[in-house]
Amino acid sequence: MVEVIQADRKSAVLTPSSPACLSNVATVNLTAGCAHGCLYWYARGYSTYLGENRIVLYANTFEKLRAELPRKRKTPLAIYFSPSSDFFQPVTEVLDMGYEILDFLFRMKQRVSFLTKGKIPRRHMELLKANALSVHAGIGLSTMDEKLAGIFEPNAASPGLRIAQAKELTAAAIVTQVRLDPILPGLTDDAKTLEDVCQAVAAVGVRDIAASVLFLRPAVAKSLKRNIRTSNILEKLLGRFDRADRSDIHAERSSVIALGMHERRSVYWRLTEIAARYGIAVHVCACKNPDITNAPCSIAGRWPAPAIRNRPSTSPCAADRCGGIARQLSQPATESRSRQRILARCRSRPHVLTDCRKFSQVAIRATPVRRGVYNLPALFSENFAPMRADLSGPHLHVWSIAA
Repeated sequence: MVEVIQADRKSAVLTPSSPACLSNVATVNLTAGCAHGCLYWYARGYSTYLGENRIVLYANTFEKLRAELPRKRKTPLAIYFSPSSDFFQPVTEVLDMGYEILDFLFRMKQRVSFLTKGKIPRRHMELLKANALSVHAGIGLSTMDEKLAGIFEPNAASPGLRIAQAKELTAAAIVTQVRLDPILPGLTDDAKTLEDVCQAVAAVGVRDIAASVLFLRPAVAKSLKRNIRTSNILEKLLGRFDRADRSDIHAERSSVIALGMHERRSVYWRLTEIAARYGIAVHVCACKNPDITNAPCSIAGRWPAPAIRNRPSTSPCAADRCGGIARQLSQPATESRSRQRILARCRSRPHVLTDCRKFSQVAIRATPVRRGVYNLPALFSENFAPMRADLSGPHLHVWSIAA
């Protein structure tokens, strides 16, 4: 049973967050603490951590948000839930407040991103689906093994339910990413476990995974030792950290105990190779792996700038300004521009096609799958159809673009 302590929030609701992946969005925590009770939760090391099965609900969050958002000089690119808690915790008071906030934000034409390991209630799911163009969904996953997930994530939704939710979100044309975080060394970093995850993710239509290997703080290590009763599981996990080094992470501007760079890189390479066979792109979190990559994992989504999204229909066709990618993909590669130039444009920032009568797609982005083949999932579209382009033949074919 989770104890809920209600308190008033004294600071602003919309706050910046230190990770680079969240630097361009506003973030909100409805609670201090999280009812899911994940044993590896990094915030266990915070001075504000209340202990097991206790959370503080900021009761005045909705009231403050209603007053704060209209006064913003610049509308947030998106609002992200939640950096150090979960928007869909199994607590009635949290879920009720969350629904009110979501409804308000959508009425204010605000974009929303979230990452959850919880069960999304039906009314929340329907609200998200009704506003699919304004939502980026993140589903947290560490393994498809129900027993192992039950040990490390005791109050979270089962892996099967999370995958089912990802399927429903994707089917509703909500851009969905699975976050494989943390990968547990010695337990979930083997080829079979990663294959099971990639197979499940691909089966529901998700083509994007962000990943990071577990790092330890002293409080997290104590939590694992205190709560894991199966000695061989604990030994497998902590034994991998015997030769681990202290590492700086950008996410919290702090030092943690992490596996060596080469060992982590080996895990990510293994995952990337397996994911590629299922047409899934893998992004390594730079905030937690600054010694490996500097690329963002896009935890809050990749949003076109509001100024482009709100461009009036009387302006010139945005497709022409971005090089007419959709038009070129439907033409032979020998026409107008070379295949290489089209590839270069597809790899760059999202192309926005707004108010364009020629194409049903109003925003596309490209993700490499394998040589010559790219996924072009629709961020915003009239027909909600994912696109797939084959760039390997004499023609550039695109599937599922409405006339």
